[in-house]
Amino acid sequence: MNRKSLPEKNLCCPVCHDIFTDPVVLSCSHSICKTCLFKTGSVKDSLFCPVCGRRSSKNNPPINRALRNVCEAFSREPDKESFFGHNEFCSQHNEKLELFCLTDEEPVCLVCQMSKKHTKHSFCSIDEASKYRKEELNSEIEPLKQKLGDYEGVKQTLTDILEHIKEEEKQKCENVKIKIGEISQKICDITDVISAIKRTTQDDDITFLKNFKFSVQRTQGVKQDPESASYALINVSKHLGNLNFKLWSIMKKIIQLYPVTLNPNTAHGNLFLSENLTSFGYQHNSQEDEEHPNKCPANPFTNSPRVLGSSGFDSGTHCWEVEVGDDATWSVGVMTESVLEKSPEETENGIWELICYGIVCEARAPDAEPESLTFSPPPERIRLQLNYETGIVHLSNPEYGTSLYTFKHKFTERLFPCFSSTLKILPINVSIRIKQNILPAAEHMSTELLYGIVTEVINEPIYEEILSDLQRPRS
Repeated sequence: MNRKSLPEKNLCCPVCHDIFTDPVVLSCSHSICKTCLFKTGSVKDSLFCPVCGRRSSKNNPPINRALRNVCEAFSREPDKESFFGHNEFCSQHNEKLELFCLTDEEPVCLVCQMSKKHTKHSFCSIDEASKYRKEELNSEIEPLKQKLGDYEGVKQTLTDILEHIKEEEKQKCENVKIKIGEISQKICDITDVISAIKRTTQDDDITFLKNFKFSVQRTQGVKQDPESASYALINVSKHLGNLNFKLWSIMKKIIQLYPVTLNPNTAHGNLFLSENLTSFGYQHNSQEDEEHPNKCPANPFTNSPRVLGSSGFDSGTHCWEVEVGDDATWSVGVMTESVLEKSPEETENGIWELICYGIVCEARAPDAEPESLTFSPPPERIRLQLNYETGIVHLSNPEYGTSLYTFKHKFTERLFPCFSSTLKILPINVSIRIKQNILPAAEHMSTELLYGIVTEVINEPIYEEILSDLQRPRS
């Protein structure tokens, strides 16, 4: 038996019990389908309300337009529940939604949990799933706030440039205003002549011919060409000539590019990630750890404290550096995408990594015995270079320019950066290629065009192409 929500009942006619069709409102304030009213409420040319029985003061009551619009919108909505908002009952089994399917990422009822569709799926409570996802979404706020500050900083710089241009413009502003007034008067004169000629051509032939000579003389007086507006131009090359480079110089001071950001959904439960997802640490099991917001019930690592990068690579050359500091135990490497679908016991079969315990290290690769290595002094920074096409994963110590180890393998699937213990991903130095002639020559720009460009830059920052350039993976 289907349940009707309270809002849906309010859209039903009290006579036919269906969604209103052309509802009319009676003097008693009740609304009835127009067809239902005339079927049940007509007695000797009088209309009576079928709800309260009162006689209508009008034989042709008006349409309730607001109610009709709502009913029509409701009828067009394919998902009636979404029309009124959240519904706590399963649309399939009409049971309360009490669980959240971690596999399908959707709320389910107890009957759904036992159905074939959700066989072998993982579940948690609605409250737990909602709490974790709210915290995950809230973690995105701080990076967005930082990005907002970056944009506001560049916008303020452009605003300052605009104000500087305005100061220079004041030197010619008065002359331009005078010219605008003179041109406006010319426009009025020409408009009056055009209107007069149109009226003259509609006169009778005799009147028209008498006034013809005068009309021609009037047209001659307004045929002068307008003066060139070159006097309004100002020299803006010093303001906008190197605008792109100026923006880049400002951005370089406030923006750091990290070649890898971490994916908190893959982090082991004992790892805690920084807000910008570029560093992480390890903490031992405790009751507090069990409730850590970065602990994801579906992560692939339950036996080892690892975490993956958020983006994978299936082509090209890529490079990233990490700082291990004084931590005695750490690992850096890459992992195949298929490991995400394997059981925790099988995760070691898809990882190429260098794992160190102080000065003693091991190079581990799938289907190969670990190779022992010794480094003195122990490296504090590790650089990993991946060349997907040649199948080379090279690890080195950038401080001393020494090679640590090189893996060789023919990769056939996407690789993700893989880390463990306590590490910090380091930002990389970036450069920019200046694109020539982005703006038109200053001496050919009018004041209106100039302000249009600067305003557009403020509202739609032109350094968008710079950001896209920074986001490209670099070797």
